[in-house]
Amino acid sequence: MPLGCMAAACAGLTALAAPAQADEPASITVATGSGVAFSSAFLPVLSFGTPLSIQATSTSGQPLTFAAEDGCSVAGQPGPTSAAVLTVVSTASACRLTVASAAGNGRSEATATYLLRTRMGQQLAPVALVSRKVTTGSAVQLGAAGMTTDHGQPVVNTVTNGSKLCKVKAKKGVVRVAFGAKEGACTVSASAAGVPEQYLPFQRIYVFTIAGKSHGDRSGVADGPGSVTSATMPRS
Repeated sequence: MPLGCMAAACAGLTALAAPAQADEPASITVATGSGVAFSSAFLPVLSFGTPLSIQATSTSGQPLTFAAEDGCSVAGQPGPTSAAVLTVVSTASACRLTVASAAGNGRSEATATYLLRTRMGQQLAPVALVSRKVTTGSAVQLGAAGMTTDHGQPVVNTVTNGSKLCKVKAKKGVVRVAFGAKEGACTVSASAAGVPEQYLPFQRIYVFTIAGKSHGDRSGVADGPGSVTSATMPRS
């Protein structure tokens, strides 16, 4: 009998052969520039005005591409690694980031999508750090008259408590807080409006304790950064 098999027997062998399987999708890892990987337990919150560097790798061994929509934009960075920078364009919506990997290393192409929250950025203003312990009849300087935040919002200085004990005065291009003859406490607020959908309002609170000259510190002597209570209004 010649070598080989009858047609019916060969047909049976063909039916028993395992079907070809498609490659597993590539696995994508995205991390911040500091190396912290995105996960269900960690997704960074993007702040307006503070770009975030990211990098990505794939088990396919292929370069990755980035796309962003809604509240952010993304720009790829040149170099041997797959890296990009995310920038918030609007805090009215979340940032939708999509990272795509080509096939390779026995892995098929894949995409990963992340929804990142966005928030308004912080403003800074050149208000001074001054002593919180002052003497009667003295004055401290808060900064230049007409100062603005780093985003152009005018800073307004007002006495919010103890208006009979201290006054805010602008003279010769300088804003000062002048203290009267009575001991006590007064509170001064340096504040500026926010920029809609971009930056939070700015606010710094000064709480001054006024003592008689025989008990208080020298006027205007700074106690260091801890001498001023600084607060930025939170976003709800």
